[in-house]
Amino acid sequence: MSVSLIMTNFSAGELSPRLGGRVDLAKYANGLAELENMFTHPHGGASRRTGFRFIREVLGRNRLPETSFDSASGWTLGDGWAVASSRATCDGSQTEQSVLSRDLKLVEDRIYEISFTISDYNSGGVCVSTGSGSVSEFVFADGSYAFRSKADESGLLSIIADADFSGAVEAVQVREINPATRLIPFEFSTEQAYVLEFTDHNVRIYKNGGIVVDEQGHPVEVEIPYTENDLPGLRFTQSADVMYLTHPEIQPYKLSRTSHVDWQMEPVSFTSPPEEWNSEKGFPSCVTFFEERLCFAASPANPQTVWMSKAGSYEDFGVSSPVVDDDACTYTLSADQVNAIRWMVSSKKLIMGTSGGEWWLSGGSSADTVTPNSVMVRRETTHGSAAISRSLWAES
Repeated sequence: MSVSLIMTNFSAGELSPRLGGRVDLAKYANGLAELENMFTHPHGGASRRTGFRFIREVLGRNRLPETSFDSASGWTLGDGWAVASSRATCDGSQTEQSVLSRDLKLVEDRIYEISFTISDYNSGGVCVSTGSGSVSEFVFADGSYAFRSKADESGLLSIIADADFSGAVEAVQVREINPATRLIPFEFSTEQAYVLEFTDHNVRIYKNGGIVVDEQGHPVEVEIPYTENDLPGLRFTQSADVMYLTHPEIQPYKLSRTSHVDWQMEPVSFTSPPEEWNSEKGFPSCVTFFEERLCFAASPANPQTVWMSKAGSYEDFGVSSPVVDDDACTYTLSADQVNAIRWMVSSKKLIMGTSGGEWWLSGGSSADTVTPNSVMVRRETTHGSAAISRSLWAES
C-alpha cells in the first residue's frame, strides 16, 4: 500500500544520496532527490530558473582607431597612395590596382568584421582582404559597407582599389566577432546598475537591456590595459562611481563614471604605495573594502600578505611617525604552508580564502576596529578554497 505525502515546501533543497531513506531527519520531508533549473523559496514552493535573453552581439575593440592612411601609421602603400602596384585583384583577374596593407596581427582562424565608408565616389571599385583567398565583393558606390572574414596566418588587412578608383575610403574599422569576454557588474545602486563587457583592451557598457551610446549613437567604449589572457585573473571592488581592479602582473587601475556616457580607466595614483608593488615582484591580485579601508592582498612575491589603506583615505598607504590608529597597516598570514590568498569578502570580519584554508581578520577584540597595533587573524577551517569571481565569463 503506497502513501502520498503532501510536501508544503522544498526549503531543504537537493539532498545528498547519502540521506536517502533518512525519514528520521526533519529536512527529509522538505528535501528533493533532484532539482534542476529551479530555485526554492524559503516560504515554500519553487520557481523555474530564468533564462538568458539576447541583448547584442559581442564585438572586440576597433583595431584601427586612427584615421590616417600614411606610412607613419603602419600602412604599406600601393599605387594611388604611394609608388608600387599589385597585379592581384579582388575578383581574381590580373589588372593593375592600388593596395593599402597593414599588419594588424589578426589571429589566424578568428572571424573579423571589416567596415568602411566610401565618399565622393566617381568611378572604379574597392574591396578588402584579410589574407589569401578571403576577400569582400567589390564596392562601386558611396555609402557604408561591412563584411566578415576569417583571418589567415599573415595577420594582414589589405584595402584594394581598381586603378581607376576615384573616391575616399574612410572610417575603416576592424573588430573581432565574439571574442573572449568577461561580464562584470557595475552597481552604483539598485536604480543605477550597469554591465561592463570586458574584451581584449576594451570595455563596452550596458544598462536596462541595451548598450550605452553617445550623442552620435556610437557605443561608449573605454580603452583598458588588459588583454584577453588577463581577463580571468581580474578581481574588482566598487565604491559609488569608482571600481578598483587588480591583476597580479599589472598595477592596480580604477574605472570611474562621471556621467551616463563618460567613463575613464586610469592607474590608481597611490600615496606612499608599498615598496614591494612593482613590475619585478608583481602587484596585488585581490581587492575589497573593509572598515573604511581599501584592502589589497596576494602579490606573486607576497602571496599571504594583506595591505590596508589609511582609514577613510582609500589610496593612501602612508604611515606616520609615531604610528596612529588610522594609518595604513600590513599583515602577513602565519601558516605552516604558503598558500596564496585567492579571495577576500568583507563582513563583520575580513574573510579570506586560500587553497589551504579559510581565515578571518578583525580588530584586536570583537569590539575594536583594525589599527596598525590592533589586528587579530585566525584560521577558521582547513578546507581550502578555489578562486571565485562575481562575474560571467565566456570564450568564443
